Amino acid sequence: MWSKLSLFFAIVLLAGCTTPLTQAQLVGAWEGKLQESPASLTLAEDGGAEFVIESGENAGYRTGNWRRDSNQVVVNILKAGQRSVNERVSFYMEQGDLVARGWTLRGKYQSFGKKPLRLSKVQNPALEQAIETEDVIDEPVSTEPPSLTVVRKVASAKPDVHVEEALQAALGEGAKDAKYLSAEVDLDNDGVADAMATVHPCPQAGCTLYLFEGSADGKLKPIGTVAGVPMPISLDADANTWHTIYATTRKDDQPYVQQLSWDGAYPSSLSEADPAHGPIKVETYFIEAALGEEWGNPVVRPKAEPAAN
Repeated sequence: MWSKLSLFFAIVLLAGCTTPLTQAQLVGAWEGKLQESPASLTLAEDGGAEFVIESGENAGYRTGNWRRDSNQVVVNILKAGQRSVNERVSFYMEQGDLVARGWTLRGKYQSFGKKPLRLSKVQNPALEQAIETEDVIDEPVSTEPPSLTVVRKVASAKPDVHVEEALQAALGEGAKDAKYLSAEVDLDNDGVADAMATVHPCPQAGCTLYLFEGSADGKLKPIGTVAGVPMPISLDADANTWHTIYATTRKDDQPYVQQLSWDGAYPSSLSEADPAHGPIKVETYFIEAALGEEWGNPVVRPKAEPAAN
């Protein structure tokens, strides 16, 4: 059993990825449109951020901070004008532009609709020349293969009636013969426990990962599924917003780590995942499902036998 597990983590440590975004790429002014309204974003070197929408129902001047989170740029908005707020926009890089498909307002995700927010960097020749002539020390870009450093192996949760109810609703008739593993995790770091689950038997192409949002009363609401996921999976250990999910497959006969990032939803299939960046500290879940043995708790608990007279 443990030899299989040791082999899995040895494979994970060799996986490759693409070059991460750098500070120099991101710092500066970005301009574009949100629907038909001009919009701009300024990312300061000290981590400050200014986000302006010039017209429409969400028009205003917003300030906060920004950070790189894996292959995303996360802008946390703390003030809208003079009001204190808690808003967030996650951008990803596409053909040199920053692109966002929605944002989180008052704790709820809102899509920007058919046209995402797309911002292009404002060229500033004077600034670029100053950067070229000064001794600017940026974070080094590693040419070494990335690795997932496992800081914690999380045991699967005990049977949970709320998870079982949520899976029964998701699986329908298929719930009768299914078994499951679940894990309690705060996926969005809002202080309320959410849940992940996977069901046995898994298709040959990989397991389906079921994701649920928790509530104060313990009940779970489905927020998506991810198909074709090999087990175990990992979550980034240092996230302070939505966790990124990592899975390891093979590409060109080499281990290949992919990441599933939250952008209003998680991707519905591993085929939509991006290559991962590293090195990454992770917590690993569903180790039992990687061992190829019978595993899981019944999704539908057997009825108790009547007591004998």
